Amino acid sequence: MKELPFLTGAQGKGPLLVLLFFISATVVTVWGTWEGTLPASGESVLAEMGREILVTGDGWTMHFDFEPVGDVSPLPLWFMAACYRIIGVNEFSARLPFVLFAVLALFLTYLMGMEGADSGRRSEEWINRSRAIGLLSAIILASSPFFGRYAPHIFPAVPHAFFSALALLGLLSLPGGRSGYILWAIGLAGSIFISGASGAAIVAGALVVCVADRDRRCVVRNGWFLLATVVALAAGGVWLVLNAPTGGGGFYDNQLWAGFAGFARPQQGILKAIYGQIKNVWLLNLPWSVVATLAFLQAILIYGKEAANRGIESIDRALALFIAVVFAILAFTSPGKTEQLIILMPAVAVLSAREITRWINGKSPERTLSRLWSFNQAMVSIFCLLMLLLLATPLRLHRVDVDPIKEVAMMANQQAGEGESIGNYNQPYRTQGARMLFYGGRSLDRPFSEPGPVAGTFERDPGKIFLSTFEDFKSLRESEEIDVGLHMIYRAGSLVLFSASSGPEEVPR
Repeated sequence: MKELPFLTGAQGKGPLLVLLFFISATVVTVWGTWEGTLPASGESVLAEMGREILVTGDGWTMHFDFEPVGDVSPLPLWFMAACYRIIGVNEFSARLPFVLFAVLALFLTYLMGMEGADSGRRSEEWINRSRAIGLLSAIILASSPFFGRYAPHIFPAVPHAFFSALALLGLLSLPGGRSGYILWAIGLAGSIFISGASGAAIVAGALVVCVADRDRRCVVRNGWFLLATVVALAAGGVWLVLNAPTGGGGFYDNQLWAGFAGFARPQQGILKAIYGQIKNVWLLNLPWSVVATLAFLQAILIYGKEAANRGIESIDRALALFIAVVFAILAFTSPGKTEQLIILMPAVAVLSAREITRWINGKSPERTLSRLWSFNQAMVSIFCLLMLLLLATPLRLHRVDVDPIKEVAMMANQQAGEGESIGNYNQPYRTQGARMLFYGGRSLDRPFSEPGPVAGTFERDPGKIFLSTFEDFKSLRESEEIDVGLHMIYRAGSLVLFSASSGPEEVPR
């Protein structure tokens, strides 16, 4: 027991403490991803699109229900398809790439926290202030309710958080070694490939930081930085142009151009949009949002000798400015899409860790390092305890309740032949949950308004099975656009499983 630093508080095992944190954080994040079904949302749609990469053999043009989809980034779906091929097609394989991106974002946050923590001086001892702040930054991000809400799920915002953290790590390491330019370019290009035009918002944040910070003012005049930025933007721009819609309303109808669309046709005032997002994110991220708010206000409002006395450095101001600029852009161009703001969480975690360090330093300057590592050990012990509870008990992070939809899907499994399964309720691909629950991205709570596409689907695939509401079934059966008879296979409450049939309608069981 004495040798366990997270129990004794000893500092001699610093590397072991970091290792224990990442092991426990990985277990907590990945736990339960093999249980439960994919929810009836965009998660199941993306899972199906990843599967169709293997089926169609086309890794560039994404497909849903074997129809081309031009406004979805292929990057996370490539990783998903690779996991399908290696592990097999199931819910765990669909979630695994996003879990790995979340864990890698924790590691990048650890590295970001180490930047500038010793004012440019690196101690030869492993146990130092730099690594202590880095570890605390990763702990804050891992324990953030806002980050944990999306980490084990299929959300493009998770890999976007990884690439934005990579870009910010490169920016904070400048004007040092050239590796910072490479990290910045890869992170910026990856952000655009994941989120389209919205991913370029980090450029505005970086420019404001470089102009306002005397230590980084030379970066914007550096040829390597300009070259890396132009190359990344050009690569992302080509991707955006190639995936622009061929008809309709231009980039207004394309989610990859949503950032530009928000500027060109804003839905609400910027102050109202920012207030709404601050309220949502601030409440979702309690209690760390209180610490982050104090750190942000100090970094923005306090200058000169007072800032030096409080331990506020240029890196604090750089983080605060980056967060403010990117937050304002995303809140204005994509109001209501709170999950997009997850890309700022690594920067917020580092800023919060530095604020906690300043608070500890103010209490007892002579024992700052000891108290900081003790705080880290206490936090890691909580992670390890949760990990042990997960391993020792049948606790599940994802609820798997029996519901009418699952019962209908189980019936669909009996109606089709053999096949692999993925999606909401483990049906064969022929009756895959994403296509049954979301026809063209339409939720079950939104009734059919144009039955024509459904009729076209039945003509191409007479054996197609749909899961929808009884109201949809009635409206389709009464529509003149449906030439074939509709066959009700199963009904559970208001949910109906039906297909096209030339014979008489059967009485549902």
